[in-house]
Amino acid sequence: MPIESLRLRVFHQGLQDLRALQLLESLTDRATVEQLIDQQLGMRITFKRYPHQASVLLRLREQVNARIEAAL
Repeated sequence: MPIESLRLRVFHQGLQDLRALQLLESLTDRATVEQLIDQQLGMRITFKRYPHQASVLLRLREQVNARIEAAL
């Protein structure tokens, strides 16, 4: 059995985050998800401008999860 690399773990987590955002969008709408991201991160993210602290992204994911649970 291959040993899972750190890169693979982070990639997998990123895919899970993407899927959670897509699920929230399907339960609400795209504008709601974009507004949540902007509020939680305090900025409009781009490929060049994004938060570098894991804690900020973890808080965003917690909010996404909470909104998904509330919508179900």
